[in-house]
Amino acid sequence: MEIMRKFITCKGCAVRFKRKCKTQLFCMPECRIKYNQPNKTSQGLSNGVVGAISELMVASDLLVKGFEVFRSVSPACSCDIVALKEGKLKRIKVRTAYRNSVSNKLYFCKNETDTLCDHYAAVIQETGEIVYVPELD
Repeated sequence: MEIMRKFITCKGCAVRFKRKCKTQLFCMPECRIKYNQPNKTSQGLSNGVVGAISELMVASDLLVKGFEVFRSVSPACSCDIVALKEGKLKRIKVRTAYRNSVSNKLYFCKNETDTLCDHYAAVIQETGEIVYVPELD
């Protein structure tokens, strides 16, 4: 099923663009910076490196919480991490997230193709905070 992508107006530069996911607000990283939502890619790290760092942060957090943690080998898997605790399996999709400095609202991409994950782990790059959506039991 193809994700329905609609045109929106960039909050940073007011240009109309076709967004890649339903929570995307900016057409380019420069516009995010202008709107005070910095992205690690603007500091010289590629998206792949930022994603790998986020996955490792989540894996470490889950280990501290007492989970057994298994990380995906392929970037094409339906989830990034599988966590096991007390016989309960959780499939987790890791997303890099940002908080709006004005509204404190959390933004991360939720794709319609992510139906096989039980939880999102939103890693807020500015603070290192990890938010699980929905919360872990």
